Amino acid sequence: MRVLGSSNYIRCASFKPYMLSAGVMEKIIKESNINWTIIRPPKLLDSPATGNYRTTVDGFLNNGLKISRADVAHFIVHNLVNEAVIKKTVEVAY
Repeated sequence: MRVLGSSNYIRCASFKPYMLSAGVMEKIIKESNINWTIIRPPKLLDSPATGNYRTTVDGFLNNGLKISRADVAHFIVHNLVNEAVIKKTVEVAY
């Protein structure tokens, strides 16, 4: 149940402009002529890298609720020249 003024409602309401602008940003990137990869991490944690995370390309990662910043960096470094993720959107999470 959401109550107007509750912290959950405020977080959801303040997140909406971000999601709208992220959609515009992704559209611009996808329509460009450059090689790109969009990485969509969920809630970011300040914990060490594990190297053990899940990914999906151009899909939805079920129950992907969190990941460490270090593991997102791990994914990026290990996929810089990976042709399989060029012009793709990748979700990455535990």
